[in-house]
Amino acid sequence: MAGFGGLRKGREEAKDNLSYTEGGDCPRCGGTSQDSSMAGYLQCTACNHEWPDPNHTETRKRPSPPTHRRDAEMIEQF
Repeated sequence: MAGFGGLRKGREEAKDNLSYTEGGDCPRCGGTSQDSSMAGYLQCTACNHEWPDPNHTETRKRPSPPTHRRDAEMIEQF
């Protein structure tokens, strides 16, 4: 059975790469976390899995909804 040694080696590498380690931050593999490119998310350094940051607080202030008074004031400006 020549030629299957590489396949088995690849399976072992995948098993080691995807194994779960205790004590890490990642819910998938237990790896360490870093800030993600998306605000409010964390990313695993080992498997690149992203999950919501439980300690994230929204910093963006939402504008107040439009009212007829605000519309009237804007109309009077012009």
